[in-house]
Amino acid sequence: MDCYEPKAFAMTEKYMLPKLTEKQNRFVLAYGNCRKPIEAFKQAYDCSNMNANTIYVEASRLMKNPKIAPWIAYIEENSQKVAIEELNYSIRDCFNEVDEMKKIALESLDKSGNPNINAAIKAVELKGKLAGHFDKDNKEQGTSTVTVMGDVTIDGQELNFNVGEESEAGA
Repeated sequence: MDCYEPKAFAMTEKYMLPKLTEKQNRFVLAYGNCRKPIEAFKQAYDCSNMNANTIYVEASRLMKNPKIAPWIAYIEENSQKVAIEELNYSIRDCFNEVDEMKKIALESLDKSGNPNINAAIKAVELKGKLAGHFDKDNKEQGTSTVTVMGDVTIDGQELNFNVGEESEAGA
């Protein structure tokens, strides 16, 4: 009988994963896609003459098979790592995009030569929400400090926003 390795999963030194039969290989690949042993069994094996109970028992037996169990563990461990890496990448990527939008907003001048402060503030608020600094009601969580923003120079033009300073109108 020929033996196969699921081609969708790379071998690692950590795992000396056993060779599988063609049907075992199909089961492991199907499980990797759906995470449901019964569905994976149905995809890998001919179940036309089996009742639901038999399919359940056989799928459970395969999950415990000493050749298949290490593959299932490998899939589960690596799927979790991939999901975490994708989540971290997505947050980091989103932060970078929000920073870029803030920069564009500050560089975009209206007819009077003023930057789009409202869009820049929205970008900062969005980044704060993404970082978990605001709850559902858009209220700040915990304590925070206010940092006074100094003058900004864009294309040689100095702009003073007075962000974080008390204004004379509000005093």
